[in-house]
Amino acid sequence: MAEKAEIAVKPLSKSRYLLGLRCHKLLWLDEHEPDPSPPNDEALFRMNEGTAVGERARAVMGPGVLIKSPDFAREQKLAETQRALDARAALIYEATFSAGGAVVRTDILRRTDDGFDLIEVKSSTSVKAEQLAEVAMQLWVLRAAGLSVPRAFVMHLNSECRYPDLSNLFVTEDVTADVEPLLADVPRELAAQRAMLAGPVPEIPFGPYCKRPEKCARFGECWGALPEHHVHTLYRIQWKSVEKNLAAGRETIDQMDEGMTAMPPAKRQIRSVRARERIIEDGLGAALDTLRAPVAWLDFETVGLAVPAWPGCAPFTQVPVQFSVHWTGRSDNRTRAYLATAGGDPRPALAEELVRACEGAETIVAYYASFERGCIEQLAEAVPEHAAALRRINERLVDLLPIVRDHVYDLAFHGSFSLKKVLPALVPSLSYDDLEVKEGGSAMALLAQLLLDPERIGGDDAVEKLRRDLLAYCERDTLAMVRLAEALRAMS
Repeated sequence: MAEKAEIAVKPLSKSRYLLGLRCHKLLWLDEHEPDPSPPNDEALFRMNEGTAVGERARAVMGPGVLIKSPDFAREQKLAETQRALDARAALIYEATFSAGGAVVRTDILRRTDDGFDLIEVKSSTSVKAEQLAEVAMQLWVLRAAGLSVPRAFVMHLNSECRYPDLSNLFVTEDVTADVEPLLADVPRELAAQRAMLAGPVPEIPFGPYCKRPEKCARFGECWGALPEHHVHTLYRIQWKSVEKNLAAGRETIDQMDEGMTAMPPAKRQIRSVRARERIIEDGLGAALDTLRAPVAWLDFETVGLAVPAWPGCAPFTQVPVQFSVHWTGRSDNRTRAYLATAGGDPRPALAEELVRACEGAETIVAYYASFERGCIEQLAEAVPEHAAALRRINERLVDLLPIVRDHVYDLAFHGSFSLKKVLPALVPSLSYDDLEVKEGGSAMALLAQLLLDPERIGGDDAVEKLRRDLLAYCERDTLAMVRLAEALRAMS
């Protein structure tokens, strides 16, 4: 325990401070029992995107002093920062300051007549609440370290920017008035976090912070002990309703009745859990009959870049770069697949191939089809010569998800109708376990590397293997829909 206490008193960085603001237990686990697994492909991609945005921001701001000492050399970074201050540098990038049990590395410090402006760079298209808390923590540390910092800004990506004109890639918002009221809480929270880290793991009640702003990375460690079909797994339940049910002694869904929700899928889930059986509605067969043959089953994979790289794209525009089409209901059922190659805009060739792949289909089916519909509309705008044919695809597009959601509930869904949740419950013989690429986040990260930085992959053999792996993943998504529809038909 003495060793852990010694570790716990090291200064809090801004990222760890934010963990503690979200949940003290999350920070304690990160400090004392860190996840030993390396970052996955998606996490590495996001980190690289953040680095690229930071580099772009420095290029926009102009020449300045970059503090280059490594993060682990804190005293060296502090000294290098002080030298830049003493030299009266107009701009200092990644300056480091320490005060009050915290250490922060600021993105940009801009010298002014009355001190410095603090500028935090973010890979988002708006200012978010957690960013204000992060800026407040930095501003407090800088002022506590003796620096005059009258103003604070967030420099974020501009959703109106369109490639290739990146001159307006950033918007800089003055957030001083928003963060000043938060400053008084910073020293108290820093002290509370450091005291907590010096003790045993804290007991923290479950709350909305477990799933927002995104699902907690340590979610399973806290929620794994909950009983199956806990009330928080009810379809689209709000946290206030979770708390209300728990306060009334209803911990699991079988203790609820259908009158407690207005949503039919949630009502069906309650019936299913209470009966401990799969529920199949009478209208399932009629819903499936709307999928008139021949059917083309369609899935896209996309790349969304923080700094756009293709004509007309804004930050995080989801650009379709790969598709798979499975055919059923015709004599020459076949699979058509396409994956773009590096160099140039991937959309013209993909649009042409997509039109050809879907030609002759009476119905085109996707799972969560609003995503595919958006991809096709974007293709129509980017490739006007195929716009009419692409929009005819959208006219024939049908969503398989609501057919499942509105007619079937299986205990293994646990309140979710995602394909990755529905497939193993209804088609246990088909999975993604045998694939090298198993989920969409990794696919996007690998696709970005394949199309924009293939040299990092290795030689031609490595590139070709990655292409095969990505094709196999996308094709599994469309095969999954085919097998799922077959299983649904057998149930109806």
